[in-house]
Amino acid sequence: MKKFFLIVFLFFMSFIFVLPAMATPDNYLTSTKLNQRYYIRWDNNEPIRVYIDKSQVSLQWSDEVRKAFEKWRDALSGVMDIEFVSDAHDAHIVCTFEQVNKKPNMEMTLGYTRIIWERKDLQNRLGKMEIKIGTKKNSGSEYTHIAVYNTALHEAGHALGIWGHSPYYGDIMYPAIRPLSHTTRQVLTARDKKTIRMLYSTQADITHTHSNI
Repeated sequence: MKKFFLIVFLFFMSFIFVLPAMATPDNYLTSTKLNQRYYIRWDNNEPIRVYIDKSQVSLQWSDEVRKAFEKWRDALSGVMDIEFVSDAHDAHIVCTFEQVNKKPNMEMTLGYTRIIWERKDLQNRLGKMEIKIGTKKNSGSEYTHIAVYNTALHEAGHALGIWGHSPYYGDIMYPAIRPLSHTTRQVLTARDKKTIRMLYSTQADITHTHSNI
């Protein structure tokens, strides 16, 4: 009997010591790399300028996109600033609206982000980031303002430099749409916040002022 309890005790103690090593990481910095190779982000020498087109949609929708960027600005407080501008030509990140879902197999694609390179013949200097937010489903019905917010929160992460996705379900940068994403506001997790702060404390391989490639 004593031998049995000894074996159980040793198993329990080994589980305790192994458990910390199995804990989920508090960031996904390595998953932010462009093409799994390069850290891409805006240079810290000036605030990130964001333009949101208000001419195509209701003021409420454009405000939802602004609120999404404000959440990232709060997460970057003391590390990097984000400011809003009224002219797209002055912006680093340009946000516009369109009916993204033009194909049946894209029904769940509410938005996307793409890089606009400063030079087409040398793709190592960042020119702008362009975010497109969907306005309607293929059926013609509009997305909710909460869905617009959640989409903008995810796409803003890409435009700020998280070019990959988090492997952890629950993070805003997880690649799959979460249930109730049309009716429940999502939030930046502690891991999302830690990752963006680490990214802006890490030397960039690609940025808009120079390149280390």
